[in-house]
Amino acid sequence: MWTHVCTCIKQRLQLELSSARPLVESLNEAGSRLRTLSPGEGAMRVEDALNRDNKKFDALSDQVQRRADKIQLQKQKSLEVSFVCDTHFVRPT
Repeated sequence: MWTHVCTCIKQRLQLELSSARPLVESLNEAGSRLRTLSPGEGAMRVEDALNRDNKKFDALSDQVQRRADKIQLQKQKSLEVSFVCDTHFVRPT
């Protein structure tokens, strides 16, 4: 039961992340155009903001991937324990 819940959470996190990726790409494109229109310091500020946003998104993406990997590992361990229990202990019928 809980493995199904964990799998659903993992899928939801990955779906939300993948739906946010086009927004980040769009922001990068718009920021690139804005940098070409902005003189000097304005262009640097836009670039700094884009760099910060990209770093935040990359960090979030890494965190989601680590959690997904952890959920997968926990699910695998749970299945292994269930298998051992099923093969070594007879369940009453």
